[in-house]
Amino acid sequence: ALERVGALDPHPLARDLRKLQEKGCTTHFIFSSTDPGHEILMRSAGREVERLGRDSALEITIIPDADHTFSRKAEREVAVRAVLDWAAVALH
Repeated sequence: ALERVGALDPHPLARDLRKLQEKGCTTHFIFSSTDPGHEILMRSAGREVERLGRDSALEITIIPDADHTFSRKAEREVAVRAVLDWAAVALH
């Protein structure tokens, strides 16, 4: 709430995401479902993530049942496919 009324500066991650958008970049996060990264992202920059998502400047993919490093082949292939699909759209 303090951030909304300008009484608190946004988290550095939120500022960085905004800067990427201002430079014309689209950001795509890929998380495993067991990784805390998505929770950390949302806790640190949730409002900015939601805004960027509405503006199509940020996407999030969550790979079910994968571990943090995508060590199993099946989940790694899903993650690679997500990157390739996103890149194909982003480059056109």
